[in-house]
Amino acid sequence: MSEAIFKARTSYLPPHLRMFSPTVHEESKLSYWEWEAHGRHYLLMFKGKARKPWIHQTFRTDDSRQGVIEYNIDNLAASERAKKALRDEKKAWKHGVQVGQFFYASWGYDQTNVDFYQVVEVKGKTVQVRKVQKQVESCSRGSEMVAPQTDAFIGDVMKKRPQMGYKNQPSLAMGHHHAYLWDGRARHQTASGFGH
Repeated sequence: MSEAIFKARTSYLPPHLRMFSPTVHEESKLSYWEWEAHGRHYLLMFKGKARKPWIHQTFRTDDSRQGVIEYNIDNLAASERAKKALRDEKKAWKHGVQVGQFFYASWGYDQTNVDFYQVVEVKGKTVQVRKVQKQVESCSRGSEMVAPQTDAFIGDVMKKRPQMGYKNQPSLAMGHHHAYLWDGRARHQTASGFGH
């Protein structure tokens, strides 16, 4: 703990306790002080590197105080374990993308637009994609079902790093939206002339 953080935290303590170090629970990243005064039981708890208290509370009994300490330690420790597990999963994850596969992005506010991107190169953790034309598979009033046209390129090469998405499937960040691995099914979009 830095001197600045220690000074900020101990400013909440009574002056005669400010030289004492807190109890630190590493897994939950909680630090706290306990003391008694005038028949009351006090708890001052901080989370992570915060300078403002996570808990600043007075209790009638020590048992009540210990219950709050244990509850927060258990819950935050579980949260930290879950975060670590997700970090480890993302670190070990491999995108599995292959040349020739497609990604699709569905976007729009008052209308639905669909773009398709063909994978033209895979190198390590990155892929290169190009936007391709789409063909209408079927249509009804105001709606079309579209699919990509292989090698019908209409965009420049873009280098992307796949991210782990829903159900561990790869996704690509495409500006203000994401593109997802295409599963071969035609996708719905608003038909030409029906948008706002």
